[in-house]
Amino acid sequence: MAGSRDIRLPVMVEEIPDSGIELDIDMPDDWLVELLGPQFFLRTGHAHLEVRLARAGRSVLATGRLTAALGFVCGRCAEEAPFALDHAFSHVFVFGHETGGLPEDLDENEDSLEFTFVEGPVVDVEPLAAEELVLALPQFPLCSESCRGICQHCGKNLNEGPCECEVDVVDPRWARLKEIKL
Repeated sequence: MAGSRDIRLPVMVEEIPDSGIELDIDMPDDWLVELLGPQFFLRTGHAHLEVRLARAGRSVLATGRLTAALGFVCGRCAEEAPFALDHAFSHVFVFGHETGGLPEDLDENEDSLEFTFVEGPVVDVEPLAAEELVLALPQFPLCSESCRGICQHCGKNLNEGPCECEVDVVDPRWARLKEIKL
């Protein structure tokens, strides 16, 4: 990437030139695996982080993209499926929490920005990338919206066709309702 240098995380604010800096980082596999829920796994490659840091007065604006080739176990049928993580984000690091709000020199819409008040001379994008990764993962991943799941009685994947189980099986907790005459 243009403007990329050998800068390590966290980034010293004084090392960010007025024109900004772009970081292009392959995040370690162990970093990624620690953040994934039990149903997700790394398929190929690494998590890749591209982030641009630009100073805006007493703040640093971080805009970036996090990508990874993941897989998951479907929440309905328990089959493995691919998941291409491609998540864009924007975040503002505001130095000096005594301001009580975002600086006026930011030209972004304040309501749409995520921000963190920080102390000290550094911006650490690794925790930000971890948070964005976790927020980008679906809570209940499905192989498809039309996934039919598995039969609760025989365990057959219903996406492969119907099973031989009796369709009108009533949960014993509701069986007494069949006796009600209206």
